[in-house]
Formats: sequence, structure tokens, C-alpha cells
Amino acid sequence: MQSKKSLFIISILLLLSSVFVFAYHGSGKIYLLAVSETDDDVFVGSVADLFIDIKPGSGRVFIDTYPFTKLDTQFTTRYAKQVACDYTNTDCDEYDFFYTIKAGSTIIGGPSAGAATALLTAAMLEDKLIPRSISVTGTISSGGLIGPVGGIEEKVKAATKKGITTVYIPKIHNLNGTNITTLSEEYDVEIIEVFSFDDLYLDVFGGIPKPDVEIIPSKTYTEAMKSISENLCDDANNLLIFLKDDNNTNSSVINSSEALYNKSINETNTNDFYSAASYCFGAATRLETQRMKLLNDSELNEELLNASTKYLIFLNQIDEKRIRSFTDLQAFMITRERLSEAAQSLFSINTSNITSSDRADLAYSIMRLNSAEYWSEFFDLEVNEEFVFDDDALLGSCLEKLREVEGYLNYVDTYLTGFSSSREKLDLGYDHYYRGDYALCLFKAIKTKSDMELLLSTLNVGFDDVQELIDQKILIAKRSIDNNVKKGVFPILAYSYLSYAESLRFDEPFSALLYLEYAASMSDLSIYFEKEPQSQTSFFSLVPTEYFVFFGFGLITGASFVALISLLVFNLNKKSKKKRKAYFFLKKK
Repeated sequence: MQSKKSLFIISILLLLSSVFVFAYHGSGKIYLLAVSETDDDVFVGSVADLFIDIKPGSGRVFIDTYPFTKLDTQFTTRYAKQVACDYTNTDCDEYDFFYTIKAGSTIIGGPSAGAATALLTAAMLEDKLIPRSISVTGTISSGGLIGPVGGIEEKVKAATKKGITTVYIPKIHNLNGTNITTLSEEYDVEIIEVFSFDDLYLDVFGGIPKPDVEIIPSKTYTEAMKSISENLCDDANNLLIFLKDDNNTNSSVINSSEALYNKSINETNTNDFYSAASYCFGAATRLETQRMKLLNDSELNEELLNASTKYLIFLNQIDEKRIRSFTDLQAFMITRERLSEAAQSLFSINTSNITSSDRADLAYSIMRLNSAEYWSEFFDLEVNEEFVFDDDALLGSCLEKLREVEGYLNYVDTYLTGFSSSREKLDLGYDHYYRGDYALCLFKAIKTKSDMELLLSTLNVGFDDVQELIDQKILIAKRSIDNNVKKGVFPILAYSYLSYAESLRFDEPFSALLYLEYAASMSDLSIYFEKEPQSQTSFFSLVPTEYFVFFGFGLITGASFVALISLLVFNLNKKSKKKRKAYFFLKKK
């Protein structure tokens, strides 16, 4: 009887252990190259250990650091995880990710761990081992761009002391302008520059580069953007007709505006409606400024009153809009941004002494209001029921992005100065947060991060290298947009910025780079928002599907173990009975 109980307990333990074995996805480690600050305020390189455990869950990210890092790594880690999930085509909503950073001292540089975190995560998702001889330093941004970091020399020196023989760094110039060839020879270490996560992953693990993608805009986007373009181009054309008949109109304004209007026609012919709209907005603003110069003070005050009234009415209408999709969110962002810019110009005008500058501000405000009105056509085109877009969700996304940009700005300030303009733009994001404009806060913070990325990626870049940089960033933006299209979300702003960047690339290459940064940053807004909780509340609805799969495997395996052991015990008992019968038979005889 006692043996049967023992057998039963052993069988249950085997069954449960097999379930937990199958429920565990993977764990791994990679070396992080970081910078530590001594008591004398001197920066020295250091090597930290980054560990990861991936288990069935619901897409959550948990981080522990020993000791605490100086910068918030939460958003950097989340972004790196998402890059890895997208790259490996893994539905990471089925897993929870546990990251642990262990260092000998307090380290600086949360953002610089992004590329290493993404590589480790992708490796674990595909059951690959990170070579112990390598390490990576570099930020990770939208689409998998590996961005510049500081302290390269200090990090390489620390890596060699740890026995690391290969160090991956950003191909975009590092913040210190270190001579890579000299550094490699001095420390006898291989230093490999990589531009994107694809470059990094393929160099470490091999494989075939991801192919270029072609983005086909959705029908709803094309129709709405075409309408916006037509409205703005009608504004420009009507002003051209009106001002050409006025002998007091400046001919240079007419000529430059016509040139922009003709560009819009070319873009319309290629179905690039966002670029066409942008050129028409530029032309209309110039022409509207000229029209303002022809008005007397009384007429100007009337225009100012009309614009102010329109602003207040439309602002109220937009603020009452319910955000039900990422398209709604982007429409809200861009209309509110245009309204904010219009208000900034409108309410700075001194009505008692209207100057030439005031006339230009009024003209800009009028056209910005028109543009906001046209962009509102994107509202109510779709619904994303699986995501939450209420005030709490918008507030959370706003704060999270502000913290990320704040940390990134502090990190950059450690190595460089001259980012005061970025600080001012970030302060605008905080202003929107304090006023409760959370969506606009998120928008401003994203753009501020993009502005910094542009400055860092173009440090010491020669004019001849700009086109190569544009090619790389176009590829990255396209891939990021394509990933989201496959998820069923068409990023209207990201695609618009991408199209405009391609239009600008030869005439205004640095403007093209800026819009490519915007395109990459705006391509995946879903990372800032949580999915709507399931309406069902039963036990089975709360347990991730992955658990049932693992449990099924575990159940089969455990049952097999039980059956095997039972069979063995049965055979042993059978033999034992035979022996006992033989023994009693012989004894009886």
C-alpha cells in the first residue's frame, strides 16, 4: 500500500515538473558596456551583465538593476524588446520579459543599452546563444536604428579587460568622435560599426538581410490625404489668381509661390498627396502674407477677430472628439498641433500697433487654422477596439515619453553641450502635460526625441555621406511602417513624413533626414498604449493561451512518464508474484 502511495506522488511530481519545464521559454545573458562615474567625477568604462528570462505571460516588462542606474531604463528596454519582437515576427503579447542588470558600481547610460537588449531578446526568442566574446553599445530607436553613444574608448578598454574580443558600435558617429582604427589597434579588439539592428543581428548570427519593402497606402488614407491636398492647393491657387490682378503685389512672392504650386502638381501626378499639400501650404502662406500687407488696420482687425473666433470654435470641436483608433489619435495630434501654433501667433499680435511681422503671423495663423480643419477629415475613419485611448492611457503615454526623452537628453548632455533647443522643445511637452493636453504632449515629446536623433546622427557627416544616410533611414522607416501595416494599423503620419522626405532628399537633404526621423518615430504608436482587457472574466479567459499549449504538452509528457512507470511497476509486481508463488510451492513441497 505504501509503495502505491509513493508511486502516485512521484507520478504527480513528474507530471507537474514536465508542465513547468514546457512553460519556461528561455533565459540568457549578454555583456553591457557602460560608463561609471568615480568619486572624482571621472568617467571610466565598465562591464555589466544583462540577464533575461522569458516566460509565458501577457507582454509585460520587468526590470531590476543592481545597483540602480542613474537613468530610467524602463522605456529603453520596452522599445528594445519591441524591436526584437518585430524583427523575429514574434507575438510577444504571449510572454513576460524579466531583465536584470548587474554592475559593480552605479552606471550611466540607460539608452546606450538599447541595442544590446534588443539583440539578447531576439536571440532568446529564436533559441540562439549570444557569443561570450562579444558586446554591443548603442541606442535603439524606431525601426531598429542603432544610434550614437559616448564613452566609446572607455567602454572598449573595459571590454578588453573582461576578455571581450569583438565590440559592436553604432556606424553613426559616436559622441566623442573617437578614431576607431587607432582604438582597435591599441587594444587589439575588433570593432565593428553597424547602422541598424538588421546589420547587427546578421553579423552575429548570419542569415539573409531583410528585403526592402514597398508601402501601399490604405484607400482611406489616400482619399483623405487627397482631399487635404486639394483644399490647400485650392487656397493657394485662389490667392494666386487674386494677387496677380493686384498691381501692388510683390512679383518675387508670386514667382516663388508659383514654383511651389507647380511642385505640388508634380507630386499630385505621382499620388504623393502629403508632399503636394505641404508645397501648397507653403505657397498659400506666402501669398496670404502678401494679402495681409494690402489691408488697412480696420480690415486687419476684422481678419484677426474672424481667425480668433474660428480658432475657439474649432478648438472646442476637436477637444470633444472621442479617440477610438490610432488614426483618430494621429488626427487629434496634428490638428491640435496646428491649432496650438495658430494660437501662438494669433495671441501675440499687438492689435494697437500691428507691425509687418504681425501681418505675417496673422497670415500663418489663418493658413494653420485651415490646415487643421482639413486634417480633421481623418477622424472617425476606423476603430481599434483592442486598445485603450482614454485620458488615463494618454496621460500614461505622455509621462512615459517625457521620462524617456528627459533621460536621453541627460545622457547626451553627459558627453555634449549645445542641446538647449531640445530642452526648450521638451519644456513645451511639459507645458502641454500641465494643461492636460496629453496627446499633444506625447506628440511634442516624440518630435523632440527625433530632433535630437537628427543632431546626433549628422554629427561630422559630410555632404557626400548624407544621401547614403538617407537611403538607410528610408529603409528603416519603411520596415517599421510595414510592421505596423501587418498589425492592421496604417500609420498616417509616418507614411506622410516618409513621402515628404523622399520628395525633399535631393533639394533639402537635411530636412529630409528630419522627416525620416519623424516617420520612424511615429510609425509605432502602439508601444505607448496598453491593450483593452478581455471582457470575459472566467479563469480560462485570464490564463494566456500559451499556458494551455504548454500544459497540453506537459500533460502528454507527464502521462507518458506515469504510464511507463506504471508498466514497469506492473511488470515488477508480476514477476514478484511469480517468484512468491514458486517460493510457496517449493516450501509446501
